[in-house]
Amino acid sequence: MAHESQSIPVVALVSDLMFQSKITAGARAEGLAVRFARTMPELLAAIDETSPKLALVDLGAAGDDLTALVDRARADGRVKTVGFGSHVDAAALDRAVAAGMDEAMSRSRFEQQLMPLLAAARS
Repeated sequence: MAHESQSIPVVALVSDLMFQSKITAGARAEGLAVRFARTMPELLAAIDETSPKLALVDLGAAGDDLTALVDRARADGRVKTVGFGSHVDAAALDRAVAAGMDEAMSRSRFEQQLMPLLAAARS
């Protein structure tokens, strides 16, 4: 159940501490709170509990089945899903696209797009 007092605009499943730090710093700069998850079930629970606008997913940490995430985001109706991963792991990026994620991109592109993504979650 989502509660207004629990509204957190960004949830993220990220295994890399460097990316976690970048997301945290970017969110702070935008005045946003972020809730990090360690597993896909934790991320799905975070979506249910916080009514986010943006779900960021490290495809290397997400596993093969992204369908539950996309289904949950669509059920909420306003959660944008963005997957990022190694540019050499084309299979992971393809799985994200096939699952219906809003965006799937390389880690380098994600770094470039992070601030615009966070700014959009603020509005």
